[in-house]
Amino acid sequence: MLPIRKIVVPTDFSEPAREGFRQARELAEHFGAELLVVHVHAPVEIIPAGHGTVAFNVADYQKEMEAAAQARMQEIIAAEKDAPVSLTPVMRKGNVAEEIAAAGAEHNADLIVMATHGYSGWKKLLLGSVTERVVRTASIPVLTINAPSVTA
Repeated sequence: MLPIRKIVVPTDFSEPAREGFRQARELAEHFGAELLVVHVHAPVEIIPAGHGTVAFNVADYQKEMEAAAQARMQEIIAAEKDAPVSLTPVMRKGNVAEEIAAAGAEHNADLIVMATHGYSGWKKLLLGSVTERVVRTASIPVLTINAPSVTA
């Protein structure tokens, strides 16, 4: 088996992502690997609303989303403080799939472990496409975890 020293595990803080994290942590424990917990902030697209003023401040919203994600990431790290695995939080901005693949390459990771899930219909096209794109574009191996089905 290949030596596995660093594992990237992306999270959007969903239940399927938590299952992917649990599996990645188990692999990291087995191999004595470092776990890089990656969250990507997708930019909020601004759509012109026509004439008049809009009472929604996109910049403030983006800052609040980033602060909330940072807090949730710290919760994950704090909950694992006694784990026999080294966890490193990685926060990135941009296209989610591209940034996950780039994080793996930039951190010289050996493996990406990420969940896929049981959404169906149009939701699978929207949400499952991130995993599919990472599998197709990453320069390192990607292990997908078939997390329990999630209903919306």
